[in-house]
Amino acid sequence: MSNLLSKYNSMIGPAIPNFPVQLSTETVPTLPVPSVPDETDAREDLSVFFGIGMTVNIVMIIAFVVWGVKQWKKNDTTKE
Repeated sequence: MSNLLSKYNSMIGPAIPNFPVQLSTETVPTLPVPSVPDETDAREDLSVFFGIGMTVNIVMIIAFVVWGVKQWKKNDTTKE
């Protein structure tokens, strides 16, 4: 019978070893949690960003109006 089992095991392939499982009592180190900025700090940063954006928009609108008025005066057909 043992001869039959050894022949069967050699046909299957290598046997899976039976390793003992040991539980560790060590604690797993944890990563530090990054701090979340306060909402007031984030709002102040965004207000500066939006202030700069609004300033650029206003300058672009004024430049467009000035350009449009100059083009209108240049192509005025009512002049003789």
